Parts: sequence; C-alpha cells; structure tokens
Amino acid sequence: MTNKKGFIFTLDAVFALIVAAAAISILLYIHFIAPISYQSSISQVEDDLQVLTSTPLGGYLSALDNPFSGYTRSYNTFGAASFDGYNSYISSQLSVPAAENLTYVAWIYLNYIPDNNAGIISAVSSYNYGSMSIFLNGNCNIQVLVTNNTGNTFADDSPYCLKPHRWYQVVATENESISQDGKVIGGNYTLYINGEWNLTQKFSGALEGATGFNIGLFSYQGAYFPGYISNVQIYGSRLTRTQVSSLYDEGTMGIPLRSSNLLEWYPLNSESNPNVFKSYNVTYFNTGDISIGNVNLTENQSMLSAIADLYLNDQAPEADIIMDNLYHNEDTGIYINSTYAPDLKVAYFDGTAGFYAPNFTYPGKNYTINQWFYLSQADDPTSGVGGGQSPIVDIYNGSANGGIGGSQNLDFGGTWAGGSSNNFGIGEDWPSDWEFCSTNAGTVFPNKWYNAVVSVVNYTNVTIYLNGVEAKNCLLTVPISGMEYPTLGIGDNPPGGNELATAAISNVQVYDSAVNANQAVTLYDEGIAGEPVSSSVIGWYPLLGNFNDYSGIGHSGFGGNGGSLNPDNVRFIESNFTPPGFASSDIISQASSPELLNVNGTMNVYNVSVLSWG
Repeated sequence: MTNKKGFIFTLDAVFALIVAAAAISILLYIHFIAPISYQSSISQVEDDLQVLTSTPLGGYLSALDNPFSGYTRSYNTFGAASFDGYNSYISSQLSVPAAENLTYVAWIYLNYIPDNNAGIISAVSSYNYGSMSIFLNGNCNIQVLVTNNTGNTFADDSPYCLKPHRWYQVVATENESISQDGKVIGGNYTLYINGEWNLTQKFSGALEGATGFNIGLFSYQGAYFPGYISNVQIYGSRLTRTQVSSLYDEGTMGIPLRSSNLLEWYPLNSESNPNVFKSYNVTYFNTGDISIGNVNLTENQSMLSAIADLYLNDQAPEADIIMDNLYHNEDTGIYINSTYAPDLKVAYFDGTAGFYAPNFTYPGKNYTINQWFYLSQADDPTSGVGGGQSPIVDIYNGSANGGIGGSQNLDFGGTWAGGSSNNFGIGEDWPSDWEFCSTNAGTVFPNKWYNAVVSVVNYTNVTIYLNGVEAKNCLLTVPISGMEYPTLGIGDNPPGGNELATAAISNVQVYDSAVNANQAVTLYDEGIAGEPVSSSVIGWYPLLGNFNDYSGIGHSGFGGNGGSLNPDNVRFIESNFTPPGFASSDIISQASSPELLNVNGTMNVYNVSVLSWG
C-alpha cells in the first residue's frame, strides 16, 4: 500500500479481547497521507465493520445463498430428525414411475449398532420393497436392495463398517440400461459413503416404481432406525461420482444440485419441514450450528468472524458469496493479517499435475471460458508443440483413461498462455480441424495476473478479452465435432500429450452462452473472487482452497497426475493477487478488528480488516 497515489485511512475497532485470561487491547489509530481527491470516507468503512462485528450470522442467513444454486440455505441451520429405533419414522407420498433412474442422499448418525435391520430410506410399492431401499442389515453394514417390475430383488452389502456417534453421508443410485429395441434390460445400482464409491452391482429387468417413501423405516420388514437423519434428497436421475463428491463436500447443510431432476428435499431440521407427509413419533432438534463444507459456524457468531473462518479454512468461495450478497460491488474486500483474503489459497500448478472434472456438460455452439492465471515462467517445459505455451483450460473428450490425463482422442477447445510469443489464445477441434485464435505477441508475460475471457458464437466467431479489453476477434471456418464424454481440464492439455502448466489459476467459469463486452469487463473488475455474470454458467471453479464446482450442477473434480486421484499434486498458495480496482485506486479506507479464530484445530488471533476503495 506504500505506492498508492492518494491517501489511506486505517481505523482499527476499539475493544478488548480476552484470550486465555490475557487481555489483548487494540488501539484506535488513523494514518493520513495528503489527499488528492475525496471519494470515500472513514465513516463508511467504520460503519461496515460495525455491522459485520455486531450482526450475528443467524440474523442474515440469506447472505449464505449462492444465487446460481437454484436453492436457498436461508432456513437450513443444522438440525436433524431423531428416530427412536422402535416406532418412529417419516412418510412421504412422493410417487416415482416404474423404469425411472433414482438417487437417494442422506446424512445419518447412529446412536448404536442395531441387532436387526434398520431402514434409512425405503420405497413403498405393490411389491412391498419398491424400486430401491437402503438400510443397515443387522450389523454395521449398509445394504442396497432394488426390485424389478416382476418382484425379483437384487441386494448387496457394503464392505464399509459404520460406527456409532458420528455423521455419515450415504448415497445410493440406480440406473437402467436400454436395449436396441428400446426395452429396459437391467441396469446398475451403486453405493457411496462419505463421497467415496463403495460398491456397484447389476440387476435385470425394468425397475419397479414407488407409490411413496419412508425415512427411518425399512417398509417391508418394519425395521426402524436408531439415531438421527438429516438432509434427505431424492432425485429422479443417477448422480455421477463427481456430483456425489460435491454434495459431500458441502457438508450436512448442503443444498441440492440444480439441473438434476430433484424430486424432493427434506432438510429434517425442524417440525416445519416442507414435503413431509406425516411424522410418527419423530422429534426434531436444531443445534444453531451452520455447517458449510468443513467449517462449523454458529447462528450467534458475528458476520465478520464467520467470513474470516471460511476464508481461513478452505471455503473462500463461500465467503466471497457472502461478501457479494452483502455489498454487491467489487470495491469492498476482506484482508486478513494484511493479505487479501481470497488470495490466501489459490490453486498452483507446478508442471506435474492438472485438475480434472469428468462428466462435464457439453457447452454447445455458443460458449464462454473465463479464467485468471499467473504464469511462473514464459515457456511450458512439458509442451512439445506450439511454442511452449502453458495450458490453462481445456474441454475434451474424456473417453480414454477414465477421462483424465493424456491419450484423449478429441479436443473441443483449449486455452493456453505464454510461450515464446508471450500471448494468449484458444485452439478448437483437435485433431481433425485444429484452428487457432490468439492475441498479438507480447501481450502476456510471467509473474503477473491476467484475466482472459474467450467468448464464442456459433463455434466460429471467437472474441478474446484480456483484462476487460477486447484483444482479438477471429472467424474460424469449421464447426467443432461433437463428443461423448466431455471432461474439463485445468492446467492440463491431455489431447496435446499431457502438457502441464506452471502457473497459478483461479476463477475458471464456463458458460453455454457467449458473454458480451460489458460482461467481460465485469469479470475482470470482480477479480478472482468474482461471481458468474450469467445463469448460463455450467461450471464455476474459484479454485480458492478447494476443487469444488459452485455452479450448482456439481461438476466437482480433483487434482492429479496422469490418472492419479491425489489432490496433493495441486497446491494452494498465497499468490500476490491484488483486486483490479484496488490497484488503480487513489483512495483506500480500512477498519480492522482482532478475531479469535479456529484454523485447522488451532485457535489464534487474526487481524481482520474491511477495506473499501474507489
């Protein structure tokens, strides 16, 4: 902040914080540098700090809502339905037609391991079992049971042994296979526990439908669940592995996925749960906790403390969503110990690993790729062609190698930066009709953050914006070929031979529409913490502490190298990012407060500041 042209106001809130019987006093101080002009006031940011420190999180839960998710967290503080294991359950009149794909999602907590079967979610139908049921099978294992339309059942036990007095996420999916003449000939059912694949088995015939569902009861056997169940979601589709992982990463308060045919959602955190038909001897409790990913917040926690908690514990995108909901502009931000909070943990690719999101949505003929990147060096040593550019974002056919790593057979479109020409560009439709659109030489250099927006109309009209300014427009000649297994790669170009970036990359957004010039400016102005500019977003990866997709569709992925699922191959580092408006501002106002925060199990005092610029 020493090279600012104007003046800096700094005001630290005055109060005493007692930590472990030691008083920590923060004095009021104001520093002046002779002003050039007056655009912001010390009272504005002081008021912001006062509101954030005095307003409890429970008083403004709508600030937690992701506008692109399609659902609200506002009422969903953490609670659960309590089942006594003897005669308590919940019934739903949700009807599911025969031959329909299904997914059950539930968070469960066992008070003890029952001696007999214990239902979690079970369908009801003329064959008693219904289309699919999940339950404990008289010991610590979960069983999945499906029924076809002739009454035949198929079941298998999980090898995973659950333990009492802890929360688990349980997800069961079923999907049908269709023969060439259009008849259902069978399918598969799959179980996931805590976001991880557990078992997959086959069944034959068409599935039986369901006339209703029971929660906490295995309908056919009268087997009741002894413990708590929360956040039940039922979909009329088979969720993918990455979608299941995305729901697990959201935690016990996770909201449903959009565009996935959600049939019902039962948060089960209070008596007023929507969609519940009847409850029998079920009690509800609300702890006042608000669980977001791996961070447990409380209703009485201050907004400032909650935001800082999220930034420091790998949930920066959630904190950014709160900030955007509160301020609706790009001129206010949080700094923690003098570091811009969204910059504390940015994904860094060291030339040995990439990021992959299989089962991605095919973007279509109009699409946009937004990305922020910071090259560590001009030439990518893993690139054998094209001047040594570093790959930034790639959409490709992931039919080989499970959709990750090299040896893929079709590239929809990929962006790259740097190389001997120090420029940025995109290539489309490799290998059949490979065409490039790139900026002039000398427009991109190492050790500096850039925002690049690629907006494409009808596959062929390509416009590249660098830092909010149009840098190149190209008319390509051949439309892109289709693909069966679209996969998103970041920091990797698998079809090009597993070329890997040496760069920090953040806020990747993919749209199935072409953004305009004004939207490109907004994407630049909002920086790495910016939200999407359109509801047509099909993938949103802030890459600030985690690999989650915040578009609401659930295309979360993982870091790895050549097919490895080890996320440690992509690190999260502080990357020296400065918001565009901050860097060019004449006036900056700051107010700070010490906050006692839990980071990875350790309590420390952090100086949390609200800054306003403009």
